[in-house]
Amino acid sequence: MLSKKIALISLVALLFLAGCSQQPMEKFAFTWVDSGITYKSNQAGAKELLGSFSVKPKILIATEVHAGQNPENAEIFNWSTIPLYVIISGNDRNAIQLIKFIKDRELQQCITNSGDFNTQITLNSSDCNSLLQKWASIPTISLLLPNSSLPASFIEVRKNSLVLHSRSTQEESALSTALAEKLFPNARSILRKASKKLKELK
Repeated sequence: MLSKKIALISLVALLFLAGCSQQPMEKFAFTWVDSGITYKSNQAGAKELLGSFSVKPKILIATEVHAGQNPENAEIFNWSTIPLYVIISGNDRNAIQLIKFIKDRELQQCITNSGDFNTQITLNSSDCNSLLQKWASIPTISLLLPNSSLPASFIEVRKNSLVLHSRSTQEESALSTALAEKLFPNARSILRKASKKLKELK
């Protein structure tokens, strides 16, 4: 009986320590919901910052995917990244693609088009970080890898970036679509036109 009690106490202690070791959730000064999407920010005038993205001539789309084979990668590309790229480009903005390959939360390498549709450059983690520092002033939309431990998906509004925090690829797609439609009211029309052209090429 005593051994069972000791084992139970040990288990409770382990669970307690595990809970204490988790990273605390960041608290935000401002939170609001628009068309079912939650936005959070620590920036004053966050709603105005969000609106200003639609008029930027150049926007960096930084997407995190898994290094190596993972079925989520195709879902991230097809459901979130590509539609966002098409909508931004379709509104005559220079859309810079940056694909970041992540393993164990660490950047392994990245691929970028440097703002040119016909360009593809592969960089190691060091060169990729240097490039990100160089591009620090470019307005950025960051799509982080889905994190199922999040209580809920949301879009973080920063001074020069919008960050999509999602629990799954499906919710990331919902955030990406909602954000694109908020920034560009013609988003659905752009996607329809792109889909029609794609079918004509087949």
